[in-house]
Amino acid sequence: SVLLGPAVRPERLTSMTRRHLKNTMVVLAGVALAALGVYNIVLKASFTLMDDGVFWRQAPQGLVASRLAPGGPGARAGVRAGDVLIAVDGEEALSPLRLESALASRRPGSRLTYSLLREEERRALDVVLMPVPRGDVSAFYYLSLAGFFCLVVGTVVLLRRPLDRASLHFYSVCVLFFLLYSTSYTGKLSPADWVLFWADALAVLFLPAVFLHFCLTFPERRLRARWMWVVPALYMPALVVTGAAVMSHALLA
Repeated sequence: SVLLGPAVRPERLTSMTRRHLKNTMVVLAGVALAALGVYNIVLKASFTLMDDGVFWRQAPQGLVASRLAPGGPGARAGVRAGDVLIAVDGEEALSPLRLESALASRRPGSRLTYSLLREEERRALDVVLMPVPRGDVSAFYYLSLAGFFCLVVGTVVLLRRPLDRASLHFYSVCVLFFLLYSTSYTGKLSPADWVLFWADALAVLFLPAVFLHFCLTFPERRLRARWMWVVPALYMPALVVTGAAVMSHALLA
């Protein structure tokens, strides 16, 4: 004879299915965020931003040197304020993106030939590029480890607790701490670098509001009904600044 175990109730089966689905989504989100953090570390360690020491502005006639860094590569090569950049190594440089692309593909000490227009006279100057100082990169690595610790704590708590308001709120705080400590754009301005830029910027803007909201509502709701307007008020500055940043980026892109 065949012995059959106790039948699993449909309600319990549905609950188990939802739990497995929730855990799978939490793990996938954690892996995706961790991959972003690891990519940022690799990018920080391998990418060096090149600089010509000239602050260029877009004008109808092309890129115009608005000012120069004293003692920078451009100043040493003879570039002057008001010079119009026509080409770099024989290729037209009519936009900041083209110039950034030309600089990003070079190494420290590379020599570029700038074709300039100065008072209706065309000149060719050789500019030796220098890397932009990266600051204390080792400090970023230590902060990144702290960010990964926050991500692990938030993920473990969300896996072990039911999917309720308190656990989601705590997880959000941990994720924002992770983004604050473990994401930092490099200036490469690739699509992935823009993701790092906005992740870091949004974490800086929203972490204070989310953390204060968590303090006001954990472990139980502490605000009376007449003070509930405080919660949306916490988020208003971050939302306003985020909207202004997105609009300015869209207008200047």
